[in-house]
Amino acid sequence: MLRRLVGVLLVFGGGYGLLIVVASLSSQLSNAQVFSNILFFLLYVWSVVAGILVIENQSKGWLWAKIIFLMQIPVFKTSLISFKFMVGLSWSADFAAAQVKFRYVSGAEYKLDFLVTHSLSMGINIIALILFLLIWRRE
Repeated sequence: MLRRLVGVLLVFGGGYGLLIVVASLSSQLSNAQVFSNILFFLLYVWSVVAGILVIENQSKGWLWAKIIFLMQIPVFKTSLISFKFMVGLSWSADFAAAQVKFRYVSGAEYKLDFLVTHSLSMGINIIALILFLLIWRRE
């Protein structure tokens, strides 16, 4: 059951992420945004490959899946850097200015910004954390 769930989330979430990145290439992008899109394009390709390997129950796929879910756990925005990477499903709790916001996303979402004015926000992707722990416990 875990094998199918993780594999499907990585394959379909990674595929959806690839579509989002390719669609964003049609707009005017700064050099930093081009770098960000190339980085996330590669991460989404890696997610699809990892998902296929997990479905085939290969140990390399499980290792890669664990790394990919670990990368999805933190969500943060500061004035120096903002980072968010989500594949498949995400239910995150974001903490900002003495309030907590819960957010659900299916498919894929990404963000990597440098030196952009944001209010401080830190969050955790609860689904990624649970899946990471289940994969880690599996070993």
